Amino acid sequence: MLYLLHGMVAILLLLPPASTSARAPFGAADLRSTFINEFFRDDGLTRQVACQTGAFNDPGSNAEAVWQFFSDKLPAHQIAGIIGNMTAESGVYPQQRFGNPIGEITPASALTISNLTKTGSGAINLSNPDDPNSGTAWGIVQFHPPGKFVNNKDYVDVISDANVLHNQLIYLWDQLQGAGSAASEKAAGDDLKSTGSVADATESFAAKYERFTTGNVRADPSWDKRLKAANGAMARFSDKIPTVASPVSGTTVETAVGSCTEAAETGSVVAVAQEQALKGGSNFIAEVEDGNYADFVSWTFKQAGTPFTGGAPEDWQISSAVDIQEFFKNTAGYQYILASQEQPQPGDVAFFIAPANGIEHAAIVVSVGDGVMAIISVKNGSVTQTNDVSTEPGVGGLDGYGRRPAPAGGGSGTGGGAPPPNIPGGCIVDGYINPKLGECVGVPTGTVLSAYNSNTNTSADVIIGGGQTIDGKIIYGCIDVVGANVTIKNSRIICSKGRDLAYHAGKCAEWSGCGLYYDGAINSRSSGLVLENNDILCGEGVNASLHPAKAPCDYLVNGGNYTARRNNMYNMVDGFFPTSSVTIEYNYIHGQVEVLEEWIPLKYTRNGTNRYSHADGVQTEFATSNVIIRGNFFQGNSDNGGASGLQAILTKDATNLTIDSNRLDGYFKSLRIAALGGSGSITNNVIDSIYKSHGWVIQARGSYNVSGNKFDDAGGSPVTDANIKRN
Repeated sequence: MLYLLHGMVAILLLLPPASTSARAPFGAADLRSTFINEFFRDDGLTRQVACQTGAFNDPGSNAEAVWQFFSDKLPAHQIAGIIGNMTAESGVYPQQRFGNPIGEITPASALTISNLTKTGSGAINLSNPDDPNSGTAWGIVQFHPPGKFVNNKDYVDVISDANVLHNQLIYLWDQLQGAGSAASEKAAGDDLKSTGSVADATESFAAKYERFTTGNVRADPSWDKRLKAANGAMARFSDKIPTVASPVSGTTVETAVGSCTEAAETGSVVAVAQEQALKGGSNFIAEVEDGNYADFVSWTFKQAGTPFTGGAPEDWQISSAVDIQEFFKNTAGYQYILASQEQPQPGDVAFFIAPANGIEHAAIVVSVGDGVMAIISVKNGSVTQTNDVSTEPGVGGLDGYGRRPAPAGGGSGTGGGAPPPNIPGGCIVDGYINPKLGECVGVPTGTVLSAYNSNTNTSADVIIGGGQTIDGKIIYGCIDVVGANVTIKNSRIICSKGRDLAYHAGKCAEWSGCGLYYDGAINSRSSGLVLENNDILCGEGVNASLHPAKAPCDYLVNGGNYTARRNNMYNMVDGFFPTSSVTIEYNYIHGQVEVLEEWIPLKYTRNGTNRYSHADGVQTEFATSNVIIRGNFFQGNSDNGGASGLQAILTKDATNLTIDSNRLDGYFKSLRIAALGGSGSITNNVIDSIYKSHGWVIQARGSYNVSGNKFDDAGGSPVTDANIKRN
């Protein structure tokens, strides 16, 4: 069996039975959406035309032939379930041999495994066709062993390329009927005929006929691919080729939405692009003469009601992919994400740099699988969908993705409806992470950590080169990541190279540039760093004690071009010190410490007396761009006598800054969220209600959308203008 690995979430929708009469062609009237990427026709037939028909290899002529063959035998949803399984098993290729690349032809006459022998007539015989371990899986449904089909005297014409598909379908139908000399699969056929939805039919055929797992089919990694392909078959063929009526009344339509992250809205970017792909781009071509791929992206966003300019209809068009890329990088609320940082979402704009000439290309992402995506763009003068495009950074010139702001209403409180990546159930509360150590954040409970190297000096430099994945390690020392595409996960990092007071007394005799000499637990000096499910802290020795002559690390993670999620972060002054292109999401940030810094000259302190550090969960000291701070849990501590302040988030002159769905719990001494200059959005954050009468909880100096923020009291009282400082 051939698998795509992906997780799923299911939604049940009750719909009336679909009519079996001929239906009008798919058109704009179908783009009426009330759920994520589900488009309903007036007659009640569900149409999945976006991420429900995800990236998979399906030679349309073969799939159509399968549909045509079964159209007078089964209702549409049951045929779709069969095709969904065929797609996962063989790519709908009747001469597909297990283990070979999809589409590589292996006719029966070419099977050469040791227990298959040719006779003089060219037929193939298995030495023991009843032995389930003999032979190899082969054919459109991966017959195993293949001899039960290729040796059957009633189906002798299997060697002919012209007839192999038809003969396999006849054999399969006889199996499902329990007829003829086919190896009976009547129980599987009866179960399939009892199903009333695409999902149930897909599950039935997978469990009862394919029998590739003894467990829950829907929990299998291939389930996503099977159901998407089944929904895709429904979208392409149910109107085109009428089928027999379903004997099941009151049917349900169940669709998988775990990998669908495009916002639920009429005329979404995905829907508009998909419709044009079905039409070859007729509407786009009629409006934009000689339009290129950048024109198509601009036009699609305009049609979806979110033109790039955000204003006048005549100003919607950006005709250069490079200029569109710059728009995403430099426009408040929009994001530009490197391909090395994050997987795409449906509705993103993918940017490719052509290796031959260095020209930037743009396309709309319409579905995402495991390491692949489907994109729609202009090709040879027509709007075309291309499946199985790699999401690996650099493959095919892939550069990054542009992502638009969440539509009004948001829906999930997660900054645009994107599902949190790989987070267990119950770990997201109102859009932010539940700080349950070992379960929702930090090193998972039960993980046995082994030494990364022989070093046990927590102040040593640990240099990490590119391309490494470090999993389940304990790392003593302070990390410099100097190479690209490094992943550190399920590990514990302890660093004590922080503010050595004697050292800084010399370096900071004058205040200018003093902050440049601070150090931290992890420094990201390249691109593509991913930090996931780690404990990151400052302290000395294996017990991470705090040295009396040193403060904790000034920050735990510094630099740019990284993603940090689900980390447990404590014993520090600042948690994160990001520069640009950084995603900080679903972390537990606590244990910030204000330290008496006796080395600071008094003339640089408040009132000539205050020499405490200023502790922040996230702080940007210099101008930054494209920083996302999303879904984190910031835990304030009690007042320890310091007067300089303790904040959750402090930024300066940031552009394209997103602060969304974070939880601020406990005591913070001064402003809770302070964006001092720049542009972006501060939305959907949940703030401890002890501050309702304490003045400002948000400072937004610059061009910021501040909305949807609330307190954590029983009623979820909104953060009003009285709690927001705009200067």
